[in-house]
Amino acid sequence: MSKKEETEWTKETLSAMLAKNDHVSVDATVNAYVRENELSGKTGQLGKQRRAHPEADFREEVRKLARLFHYACYFTHRSEHSPPGWPDLALVRAPYLLIAELKIRPNKPTAPQIVCLNGLSGVVGNVGVFLWYPEDIEEITRILQAPGILGGWSTDWGNRRREFGK
Repeated sequence: MSKKEETEWTKETLSAMLAKNDHVSVDATVNAYVRENELSGKTGQLGKQRRAHPEADFREEVRKLARLFHYACYFTHRSEHSPPGWPDLALVRAPYLLIAELKIRPNKPTAPQIVCLNGLSGVVGNVGVFLWYPEDIEEITRILQAPGILGGWSTDWGNRRREFGK
């Protein structure tokens, strides 16, 4: 199978499986995603960016995964006229809302971002609030595939905010 055929097969197979609501293993999804991105030259390895704006590249990786799992995605393209602090992504797939701040190490959330993430983490219901780094890509994939695995919706922000003394 040529590289081009392998990429097309990956897209078709994942789309067909997801459209039928068949169970797609996380490993198979991540492997297909990695293979597709390596073949297209976008990344050399999942989470390692080649372009000048690694946080934007990471956002695009997460958005691509979100599309695979049928999420509507919102992000602010240019935030200079918006109040500071709102997280990078809002992902919706009824009945779930996932809010994610994306960072590339060694970057950390700003004070306004911490305030916003703390406020959002208090929302009751099928809402998840996250701080994600590229090395979290397998966990991100699991969450996007089956957000119900979070149970009581205690999100990773609740654990990670301790890193920032907030």
